[in-house]
Amino acid sequence: MIDPSELRKGNIIEYNGEHAKVIGFDEEYVYLNIPTVDYVGFDEVFPVEITKQILLDSDFIFRKCGISGADIWQGLDFWDKECDMSYLTLRGSIKHGLKIQGHINSRIKFLHELQNLYYWITRKELQLTK
Repeated sequence: MIDPSELRKGNIIEYNGEHAKVIGFDEEYVYLNIPTVDYVGFDEVFPVEITKQILLDSDFIFRKCGISGADIWQGLDFWDKECDMSYLTLRGSIKHGLKIQGHINSRIKFLHELQNLYYWITRKELQLTK
C-alpha cells in the first residue's frame, strides 16, 4: 500500500504486478493510465522499489565505492547549463535505501520518492528513458 499523501500526478507505481502512471486521485481512489482500469483503491497499489536499471534509465551514473566506502549514484543535473553544474548524489545501497548526500537526513527506496524529490528541486518531471 502507498501513503496517499506521498502521491503526485505522474508518479509511477505498481498495480497488479505492472508499472502504471498516476493520472489523478481523491480521498478513496487512485486513477491510473491503464486502459482496462479506471480507478483502484489505495490498498491495491504499491510503491516501485528503486533498482539499478531505474537509476540508469534516469540518467544516473554509478560510481563504485565513494569516499566513505558507500557506492554513489550521481545524476539529475538540476542547475541551468549556464551555471556551474550541480548533481543530486545518492549514496548507500539500493537494498537498504539511498541517502541523499548533503544536509538532508532522508533515505529514498521508491521511485515515486525519487520523482517527487526531482520535481521539488527542478519543478520538472523526472524522465525515464525506458
